[in-house]
Amino acid sequence: MKILLLGGSGFVGSALKKVAVLEGLTLHAPSHAECDIRDGGALERVFESYHPTVVINATGYTAVDQAEDEREKAFELNAEVVGRLASLAERHGAATVQLSTDYIFDGAQEDGYEEDALPTPLNVYGESKVMGEKLLMQATKRFFIVRTAWPFGHDGRNFVNTMLNCAAEGKPLSVVTDQRGSPTFTQDLAESLLALIKSENYGIYHRVNSGSCSWYELACEIFLQLGIPYEIKPITSEQLGRKAQRPPVSILKTTKLPPLRHWREALEEYLQTQPLIL
Repeated sequence: MKILLLGGSGFVGSALKKVAVLEGLTLHAPSHAECDIRDGGALERVFESYHPTVVINATGYTAVDQAEDEREKAFELNAEVVGRLASLAERHGAATVQLSTDYIFDGAQEDGYEEDALPTPLNVYGESKVMGEKLLMQATKRFFIVRTAWPFGHDGRNFVNTMLNCAAEGKPLSVVTDQRGSPTFTQDLAESLLALIKSENYGIYHRVNSGSCSWYELACEIFLQLGIPYEIKPITSEQLGRKAQRPPVSILKTTKLPPLRHWREALEEYLQTQPLIL
């Protein structure tokens, strides 16, 4: 198996590279300068020179609120590019792996969403990711759509790191209580994703750590595990006032694969690698 990883310097991409090295997998991750995913010619050259059997697309437009004002850009990066990439991979005999999101759902199902649930996004970002999934499935039958949610880990901005940084600077914390989801350690996601693509069992999958919580509960658990008393003010999404609407429940159920470990266990491992907050 020869893996072409696009977006290797990003949040999830960095985790994929680290795990691939540990597992001795053959992986090539060109830089943005080497291969701009919007440049069809550059992509073609990478395929012709590397001859991958699997391409993982870890790129994308992720500015959820900004997407409300940049619909065209969000759809270009999250949908149009995905369709072109999948078509190119199909021509070269490679499978395509596309990362997707819990934000394709509207949150009306209180117990969460299985892999075959109908996407009903509330915001532009979610709409663009749904379109990306559709264009991918139209272009090839050799695909893995891997939906994940609430990622935390090394090498990138994320909620857990934001909480730690704010606490280190003594900043007040206000966190929403009315959004529930599935936290995911990027290391667990990377290990699971790389194991999945070896199987060639194509389809749509949910890969998140087990369990669910609100953002407020996640914030409280961070400081509980660290043994640091820190005041966190519970607020509503309306009080937070974000431009893009978020689903009140975006729990991703895993029915096709064995569940990953509980998010609290994964969080504990991650926090052990972080500097202590004094």
